[in-house]
Amino acid sequence: MHRLLNIWEFLRTSLWFVPLIMIVAGIVLAMLALQLETAMPEKIGRWLWWLRTGDHESARNMMSVLASSMIAMTALVISVTMVVLTLAANHFGSRIVRNFMRDLMTQLVLGTFVMTIVYSLFVLRSIETAEVHPVPSIAVTVGTLLVLISILALLLFIHNLSRSIVADSVVLRVAADLDESIERLLPDSEAPRDGEADTRQARRELPDDFFDTAAKIDLQCEGYVQAIDYEQLVQLAEARSLRIHINFRPGHFLTAGISRISVAPSERIDTAFKTQLQQAILVGDSRTPTQDIEFSIRHLVEIAVRAMSPGINDPFTAMSVIDRLGASLAKLMRKRLQSSVFTDDSDVVRVAAKDNSYAGLIDAVFHQIRQACAGKPAVLIHMLDTIATLGLVAFRPDQREALRLQAEMILRAGQVEPTDPEDRAEIDRRYKLAVKALTQDWPEFEKHLSAGG
Repeated sequence: MHRLLNIWEFLRTSLWFVPLIMIVAGIVLAMLALQLETAMPEKIGRWLWWLRTGDHESARNMMSVLASSMIAMTALVISVTMVVLTLAANHFGSRIVRNFMRDLMTQLVLGTFVMTIVYSLFVLRSIETAEVHPVPSIAVTVGTLLVLISILALLLFIHNLSRSIVADSVVLRVAADLDESIERLLPDSEAPRDGEADTRQARRELPDDFFDTAAKIDLQCEGYVQAIDYEQLVQLAEARSLRIHINFRPGHFLTAGISRISVAPSERIDTAFKTQLQQAILVGDSRTPTQDIEFSIRHLVEIAVRAMSPGINDPFTAMSVIDRLGASLAKLMRKRLQSSVFTDDSDVVRVAAKDNSYAGLIDAVFHQIRQACAGKPAVLIHMLDTIATLGLVAFRPDQREALRLQAEMILRAGQVEPTDPEDRAEIDRRYKLAVKALTQDWPEFEKHLSAGG
């Protein structure tokens, strides 16, 4: 299933899949339109006088003009799009190209263009080689309608492209991807609060002597881990009475020649087992959101970091990113993280893997933005306010501790470069309010919110 999801992710982020389907539809439509001309009774054809396009020569010229104009328009649209995407990639990062490619409207518009071109060429070819047949008036009329639809699609495409490179639209789209990943990858159950047992930790440990008898296995592949089929690994381990420890998770980069998988007992390992083990771990050239919850987080962080680069210096985009990251992080902290330990039907631990943690995800959200915004009081204050707001939903000690550490580092970042004393005082005040919220001294924090601070 994870391999199928990865394949589907590849298909929906490609610009050729939907247009290829529409090309086939264009060929079928051309065949039907040509067949309809010969199959239509003459009496009915007289009533459809508005379909008439003259003789064969007029129909041929008409389809030739339609085909050549569509080819020219498609080439122009693609050229302009590449220029716009290049500028947007320099501003927001190259990952914006992936979001543009996966946009369904973009795929449908390009598909409409190529479908119209293919349809026109097929009809034109039939006119060239069928002088003795009736004039394909229906096919020419359908081709004209397709060109009109393409012109309308062009207007929608330009509108969509213009909106897609606006900073707020880019941030909103990536944030929506992050929220979708949170809902898909994390279970619906709420995270345990203070005093509640975290069942995902109950069976976390492998036997104490596991690593004493375990053998290291090298996957002999290099790239990013895109997906791990844990169910297949459990079945494989159970069939051979083995235990497997994986020292990486989806999103990590694997280097060939470095063993990061331990299997015990070692005497039950053979070549067939290594082959099956490698088949259960999908490695590719780039990270994907199939099982990697940090994928969209890093995309948003990249937008904020680029926005604060000396050549752009756009704190408003950075603050918009922080708002969206804070909203997504609030959803994430309400979720129970997936267990990294997998057991068989007999409740025996078979697979243990490196897992995500609230602290790690919080660090992924704030670390690089904080480092890029040192000496930028407006952004640092906004980050502290976001942490204070997150304190209202941080019910676990590890969540509050991770946020507190980030608040301390932000406070120090605001004192790295010489800034106005008033700015430093304001950063210090916002830090204290964040600490109050994290220690659940909410009346003081709510008083601050009511005052419009």
